[in-house]
Amino acid sequence: MALLIKNAFIIDGTGRDFFRGDILAKKNKILAVGDIPNYQAEEIIDASSCFASPGFIDPDSSSDFSNSIFFDRFQKNYLKQGVSSIILGHGGVSLAPIFGFPEHLVGNQIGKKLNFNWRSFYDFSFSLSKIKFGVNIASLFGEINIRDSITDTFEERDLTENEMKVFKKILENSLKEGALGISFGFGFSYSLTTPPVEIAAAAKSAFQKNAVVSVRVKEDRFETKKKFLNLLLQEKRKMRSGMLFLSQAEVEDFKWLKRSNSLKEISASFHPSGFSLVPLVSLISSLIKRESVEKLSFSLSPSEVQEEIKKKISEEKWLEKAVIIIAKDKSLEGKTLKDISRSRKEPLALCLINLAERCNFNITFSHSSNLIDGDFSFFKEKGMLVSSFGNFKESSSSFPYFLKTATSSKENWLIEKAVEKITKIPADLFGFKDRGVIKEGKIADISLFDKNFEIKSVIVGGKKSYSEGIFYDSLGGSFYGNHS
Repeated sequence: MALLIKNAFIIDGTGRDFFRGDILAKKNKILAVGDIPNYQAEEIIDASSCFASPGFIDPDSSSDFSNSIFFDRFQKNYLKQGVSSIILGHGGVSLAPIFGFPEHLVGNQIGKKLNFNWRSFYDFSFSLSKIKFGVNIASLFGEINIRDSITDTFEERDLTENEMKVFKKILENSLKEGALGISFGFGFSYSLTTPPVEIAAAAKSAFQKNAVVSVRVKEDRFETKKKFLNLLLQEKRKMRSGMLFLSQAEVEDFKWLKRSNSLKEISASFHPSGFSLVPLVSLISSLIKRESVEKLSFSLSPSEVQEEIKKKISEEKWLEKAVIIIAKDKSLEGKTLKDISRSRKEPLALCLINLAERCNFNITFSHSSNLIDGDFSFFKEKGMLVSSFGNFKESSSSFPYFLKTATSSKENWLIEKAVEKITKIPADLFGFKDRGVIKEGKIADISLFDKNFEIKSVIVGGKKSYSEGIFYDSLGGSFYGNHS
């Protein structure tokens, strides 16, 4: 089937000036770009009042952690903002590999048991290739997946020499089977303290393969984050290859990267309006102990816990109004702690304690810090990337917001450069050689938007996936890896 986009203002993703023209897509590729007057396509889109750009790329999605890829194959909140490709597997946890790895880790985040029919990353990519999605999907693999598959325990100990050999073999195989790289997560309920020697060894193996090493640190102390970044940066400098990526970064991270002259060595994802995901366990980690593989509990007496929670709510003023965005009990999602407290007629601290125990601490809040406050100057650094952090209603206008703010009179970006930031640049950094630009022979992932940056249509893999509020069943998204 051929699809023809007529008379669009084409922003090709390279940063060059936009131009008026047509785009012809056949099967999943762009067949021609320019003046195409007489081609009889099965579907013709009049784009005379629209810009046509490559589909946007979100390099740091939580659609696996929230499992929305299984419950919303369209990924509607992505399509509505022009995103055609997402990268999963950050934060130390991924959907594969899961050799002997307890499926409770992912399933517990959503309160449902999932039936996984894969173990290796190859099995995972094969399974996903049989499912049609609204967006393209690529993934890293989580360090916690491999480590706990080997030890089958949450005991804090070093891997033995033989276990480390197995770890490296699984890492190497996963990269061959399509994973973009490895991710680490620190400060979460599922991650204990991985010894630095293991972090360095795993990162070295990934960098040797020119792969991505992603790190996410949910930690109150900024010094802890710097420690992990410096450790990984040392390994990257030794190997002189690969990509070091800071997941869900904050403005303070950028300031440190700038002070330490690391901006050209570390890439990072930022939400353009300051939206962030805050797991409950990262706020109260000092109050939690693990009773078993699947069970967390408070480590202090009830009265002590209540006093500590009161202090935390007092310190974190935003918490009572923060929206619960992921929870084991799905009925809590979309509600604030304050709303739930009122409906249950419980004090805030007691309400939070009861919710934590009810959900085994698997609660994640959304929080808008407003620290960015429209200052996009740091986005002009090549490796500082835009992300919405997931398929969430609360962040479903992230990419249009970026375009609108970046091209405003205050920031004064050229629209071509703003589009390049969310298309070609992430495609190049993550090795998507056939995406990120509008050019003959490339994959036909195209976003159409008007002068107000409202998304009108999204083409994924040559198929119209979204248009004017309608989602189409002819899904063109596919699983994509660096060895696909």
